[in-house]
Amino acid sequence: MNIHNLIKSTIIIILMIIASMATIIAFSLIFDTFKLGNWYNSFIITIGVIIANILLWPILRRLLMKFIVLTFGIGALIVNALIFYGVCCLIPGVSLEATDAFLIPLLMAIVNTLISNIADIDYYDSYTSRVSNYVSKEKKSYEQKFPGLIMLEIDGLSIEILKEAIDKDMMPTVKKWIDNSHTLKEWETDLSSQTGASQAGILHG
Repeated sequence: MNIHNLIKSTIIIILMIIASMATIIAFSLIFDTFKLGNWYNSFIITIGVIIANILLWPILRRLLMKFIVLTFGIGALIVNALIFYGVCCLIPGVSLEATDAFLIPLLMAIVNTLISNIADIDYYDSYTSRVSNYVSKEKKSYEQKFPGLIMLEIDGLSIEILKEAIDKDMMPTVKKWIDNSHTLKEWETDLSSQTGASQAGILHG
């Protein structure tokens, strides 16, 4: 990571922490059920939640993955609420109800997502650059002893649109494959429909 990206990432993290603090403070001012106490408790809560997520989420995700998937992601919100509630209970002067523990992390996530998307508009360019730099360093050549496989995924492409593009000669290579050697089949993902899960299903069955 170069200096520019490091500085940018640091600024984004600081902005997200400030935004989380502002969300917590605003919630305490609007809803009487959430007692924040001193304003700096918002900083303690934010840092505490970050540390708890770093330490606990990898373990909880492994243990509760089926629960999270079967509840369509609501399980993740419940886990976040429990973590937030647990952190708040450890801070003197802070009190909240179960509804607060559910809503505040949700609002924090929404605000931080907006900040991340707005501030990091060149994410894909920076990601491509990092991958290219990594690959360029790995210049070891080796002999391929078996046929290779290249898979191309187009997100959200339905079979109807694909057939229409083929019929209009917009994809002549694909049309040639289908006419001579390949078969076009429809495939729908099961839960979860996220790109990573779909790719895993295609590659591994």
